[in-house]
Amino acid sequence: MGKPVMAFLIKSHSTRRVGLNSASQRAFFTRTIVPPLSLSGLTRRQLLETSSLAICSGQLRQLAIMSSKGDNNNSVGGKKDDDKIVVPETVKNVPLGNLWSPEEYSIPSSFPDIKSDLPVGQRIVSFGDIHGDIRALKQFLVTARVMDDATSKWIGNNTICVQCGDILDRGDEELECLRLMASLARQAEEEGGALVMLHGNHEAMNAEGHFQYANPGGNFEFDHFIGKKLDQQLNTPLWRLQYADNQPARWAACEPGGVLAQQLLSNMKVVVVVGRTCFVHAGLTAGHIKNYGGIEGMNRATRDWFLNGAYGEFNNTGQYETLDQIIRAAQNRAEAGTTSIPDCLSGGIGDSSPIWMRSYSQPANRAPTAPNAQGLIDDALNAIGHDVQRMVMGHTPQRHINAALKGKAWRVDVGASKGVMSGSPEVLEIIHKGAKNGDDIVNVLTMYEGVVPSKERQIVEF
Repeated sequence: MGKPVMAFLIKSHSTRRVGLNSASQRAFFTRTIVPPLSLSGLTRRQLLETSSLAICSGQLRQLAIMSSKGDNNNSVGGKKDDDKIVVPETVKNVPLGNLWSPEEYSIPSSFPDIKSDLPVGQRIVSFGDIHGDIRALKQFLVTARVMDDATSKWIGNNTICVQCGDILDRGDEELECLRLMASLARQAEEEGGALVMLHGNHEAMNAEGHFQYANPGGNFEFDHFIGKKLDQQLNTPLWRLQYADNQPARWAACEPGGVLAQQLLSNMKVVVVVGRTCFVHAGLTAGHIKNYGGIEGMNRATRDWFLNGAYGEFNNTGQYETLDQIIRAAQNRAEAGTTSIPDCLSGGIGDSSPIWMRSYSQPANRAPTAPNAQGLIDDALNAIGHDVQRMVMGHTPQRHINAALKGKAWRVDVGASKGVMSGSPEVLEIIHKGAKNGDDIVNVLTMYEGVVPSKERQIVEF
């Protein structure tokens, strides 16, 4: 092999290849360290038109040097022989999720996409964005009366709990949140209940390799629980090179075919109907239902993507000879994610997909100002059918849980994470056909004010 290389990535968010255009540019960046660009606040369009430059850390530079020392027998997962690692062919070029898929993140796959036939009195609870804050998550679960605060065990019996997405980013305890929710989901299933987890836009961004909203503490957590474990599983840290220092542990965990894909991400949903309520991260329109194959089609496409949409070129032994090979590997990986992601998960700031739209939730604490928002949600609920009467969404932080658009749009993101606005956790509670006339009973459960009837949380539109 050639001389040691310094790895860096020009990360493309579009279908066109973005790279260094000349030998002089490559030489310049090989000997120059430039801090990564901050992408926070950029629109999706700007992301598509702008490359982010991430120069490798000292650790990755050392990995690149290790890779370039010229031992073609370097490999992973085997025994050392005279300080050389014997490489099993079965681990060289396969998705990392095929090599390690930790059970502690597994959630049940049995909950249906549409569960409209519920017994009278069935209890349903829902809450919004968590963003890596374990304290906020526990407060949600205790307020919902589905988790014992002292033991962190499920006490919700047959309650169906729906978390509306955005577990990732902005916080330092993302994996701890995922492990707790996965454990409760398994316990709930055993008790005849359910804890359903939805995809938000931040889960989708992490799956694509877009980490501009990740906290340093969260990245450390991924490296500690995922990265170091992969180092041990593969008996080498050189698998990190294929990610060109763009948070390799986080990317390896969240991408299609990644460490969390099989047990967790493929079993999360984009949309779910429970009783007379539709749950989604940002919103749903009749156009989504028509164009994306219905609710079942959206969830199926998402599941298939996480299970079968893995980028086809893997280099788990880090065998690279040149800087350009490392750059191209990471570029191709980023482009593969962006171009293959299902439409129902795609989009960006200002877009109108089910995990990005804000037509029903913005502005916060007020009636939506989107043109014909009432008509949009009316048409969506009619298209869903099953006597669905309301839509529950997160995505846009509100001061309190509230309902707009004649009570049809329930906005449950209260910005509870300290990475957002440290809002007081609140939970939406629905008792299916609990009223004497057969209507659902809808309340807001709070930490400090007790139970608030739905009529007190209606946004009056003038």
